[in-house]
Order: sequence, then structure tokens, then C-alpha cells
Amino acid sequence: NKNNTELSGQGDIVYIDAGQVNKVVPGNVFSIYTQPRKSHDPDAHKDVVIPGALIGKLVVLEVKENSATGIITQNTRQVEIGDVVSLDI
Repeated sequence: NKNNTELSGQGDIVYIDAGQVNKVVPGNVFSIYTQPRKSHDPDAHKDVVIPGALIGKLVVLEVKENSATGIITQNTRQVEIGDVVSLDI
């Protein structure tokens, strides 16, 4: 985020690694998720991926070629570097 802190919350400015090359435009809304994690399913005897949990939303303010700046509009826990974003359709 703008202050180089590792945790962000509602009202904070953050950067995402998607931009004009990804067709991101100002006003786009992204959902923010925790990182998916791997776990072992002992019954199936295999590793499984547990999807990330929805933790917030951000609105894009400014877009550059390979990145964008957004503001967190809501969150249920602190947003961390490495959390995943997905464009809301």
C-alpha cells in the first residue's frame, strides 16, 4: 500500500499487479481473497487445494501498464501483501 505497510484496511490505498495490459480500468471492482492453501486429504490419500476466503473489496482509482492503484472499500480482516484479487463481473 501507499505507506509501505504490510497490513491494510478500509480506506487504505493499495497496489495490484494487473493493469492496462489486463484491460483494467478505473472504477473496476475487485474482490480480495486470502491465498489458496494446500492440505492433505487422508481419506482420498491426496493433496487438495482449499480456495482462499473472501476478505474484502477494492475499487480501482488509477491504472498503469502493468499495475493499478485502488482503495479498499470493505474488509473483514486486514489485507496482506500476497492476498489475491479477482475482477468482479
